[in-house]
Amino acid sequence: YASPKAREFFRRIKKSLQAKPPPPTTPIRYVRIYDPRPGAAWRSLLLPGWGHLYRGEKRFGYGVLGTTVVLASATVVFFVKGKSARDRYLAAKDPAEIARTYDTYNRYYHLRHASLYALGALWLAAYLDASFRPVKRIRATISSPAAGFGFGFTVSFR
Repeated sequence: YASPKAREFFRRIKKSLQAKPPPPTTPIRYVRIYDPRPGAAWRSLLLPGWGHLYRGEKRFGYGVLGTTVVLASATVVFFVKGKSARDRYLAAKDPAEIARTYDTYNRYYHLRHASLYALGALWLAAYLDASFRPVKRIRATISSPAAGFGFGFTVSFR
């Protein structure tokens, strides 16, 4: 459906390309870019902060890890103290003592749940941050499988 002039133009281009010798083959080179986010994601899912340490964000990783330890410890402490406060509340006989021990038990109950919710929120935030926030350093390697050599370098984007 093309005009004879257009077909003639493409026939000449095809003929000129067939007349030239093929260019020498160059080895195929690969640039591999390593993305640490998948590894950081499952590490942060197991223990918040571990994924950030894996990504090379030491200050932030230790901060998240320390906050996780503090919140988990507070949850355990409030659970133990709340259990003993509950036992004292159930054992109380005097109405004034019942009100006082109930207030103590209720306070530990709320503190335990608040620290547990904060721990869950930190866990989720650390996982999402390690999974989706772009990395500051990209590690890339250039290699040529035909020649059998390779080298690596780090590119830092800030």
